Amino acid sequence: MCAVNVDADMPLCARAEEGPPALPEGSLIPLDVRLPEGLSLTVHTGPGDNYPVSGKVSTNGWMQVFGYTQGPFDHREEVWLFIQYGISPKRLRFGYVRCDDAENLPGMRPLEEALPDNSLWVIKESTSLTDDPLRSQAQLDSLAPGAQVILLGHLGKWAHVETMHKGKLTRGFVMDFTLADAAWRDESKPFDLRAASWAPMARDYAATREQYTWYFHIYYQTRVREFNTWLRLDSTESRAALETLSNFRVIAGRATCADLPIALASYGYTRDKGWDWEALHFLPKTGYNRAALDLVLEPGEDINNLTLACDRTRPDGRVDTITLPLRDVPLDMGYPAGGAAFTATSHTPFRYKRVLRTEQALSLGQLLANELYQPMPSLPEEVAGQPYDTDRYALSLIRGQITKQPGDFGVYDVTFELVGAPEGLWLAAYEECGLCDEIDRFDLIGGDVILPNGLWDAEDGYHGKMTETLSCDFHILLLADTGLYSQEDLDALMPKLHITATFSGEKWNMSYEQHYITSAIGPRSSERVSMEKIVRGEGVLSEMPR
Repeated sequence: MCAVNVDADMPLCARAEEGPPALPEGSLIPLDVRLPEGLSLTVHTGPGDNYPVSGKVSTNGWMQVFGYTQGPFDHREEVWLFIQYGISPKRLRFGYVRCDDAENLPGMRPLEEALPDNSLWVIKESTSLTDDPLRSQAQLDSLAPGAQVILLGHLGKWAHVETMHKGKLTRGFVMDFTLADAAWRDESKPFDLRAASWAPMARDYAATREQYTWYFHIYYQTRVREFNTWLRLDSTESRAALETLSNFRVIAGRATCADLPIALASYGYTRDKGWDWEALHFLPKTGYNRAALDLVLEPGEDINNLTLACDRTRPDGRVDTITLPLRDVPLDMGYPAGGAAFTATSHTPFRYKRVLRTEQALSLGQLLANELYQPMPSLPEEVAGQPYDTDRYALSLIRGQITKQPGDFGVYDVTFELVGAPEGLWLAAYEECGLCDEIDRFDLIGGDVILPNGLWDAEDGYHGKMTETLSCDFHILLLADTGLYSQEDLDALMPKLHITATFSGEKWNMSYEQHYITSAIGPRSSERVSMEKIVRGEGVLSEMPR
């Protein structure tokens, strides 16, 4: 039965003399359910300990029960009752009490059957949030225009909603006429959409590989980018208002652009659908939202000559045109020069000796791509087709360390290139994680790693580490023609090799699966790998470090 929870510092609620009031028409219908007398239960504003405590209730007084619901996502085993009770003849309260065996009480039903609305709305004029709509209307909080709420149901002229209160989720009632469509905004103010910065894009292995994503309804994403410019668009408008933008186009200048910013995977939660994927086009940052629009500038064109436009559909159906001149938009690579360092420390002969996962004989190219997850796209076909255990070619594993300085940037999707490669030497381009075909083995995250919670501008996951110096080890394979290079030749040559590491300072909108799935990576920067202190490692390696 419901747990007894007595707190001497919090007085028990008194019995209200009049009993429950008549309920106006709506989605809340009291059930013929009674709890055992003699219990003292802590009341929360919502179904979970993460919602604020609003008081205590004694089951000795009258209590209306409207149904039960599960706790938050990480405590789904919890069961909470939605109740109304009397504090005094002039003061009532709606709230939630935990009762883990509520499902077994006679006459009980799931609350979701009584509160079916569950949609996103916005407050269009200042209003009060109360837990007592039927008598005192005591104010729990004041909600300003633009505040987002999730509509849970109706009780006459009152709307039952969930919103944020002092950084916490809370529930209460507001007057129904204060609610508007989620995309509502004060039309007396100009719509805020700005071209913030731009950078050129590069076509390399990270930017052009494909990915298959089955986690959300944009089932197939490709990174084959025909675009050559990354344009950042900033706005302080709500996510819902920004999702009404469409038909992006170039109206002046020799260029074309995508019709929408890059689609981002969001894993938001609603009570009716649970956790579900949707596409957003603006990534939440601290205090604003940002999109990335792909552009193609014709050869010789200057971005300062361009003017863009897009359409905005208002909640009333009218369409506005927004123009965005790009004159004097600053260049920003998303990464400060010298913010990361790549240092090679050792090179060790590598011989693959593990039992293969397939009975078929593997070629050298298949071994690299499918067993070791280190493809060499520049490898000639006649070399890639050699047996994986050939003595004609030898592998060496180059070890090193990546160090990222503090700052609001990351080091993402690192690829390596052997610049001016001597004849008979090839370097792996990158290392996949082996689980999701992502180049993320060496990622060092920055402040841009954000997991947006759907259209609701609240409860986003921020995973950035801007104030720390981060580091990780890297391991990359080098293939050498043994007819041209002995081990002693390689020992002498290693410190002289020119290896470049290319990476992005931005990696947008990870999904929540595996090592995070990338919707988009930003402009590519590069740093030369320091080879001055590389030394010969001991022995012979047969397995890749993980």
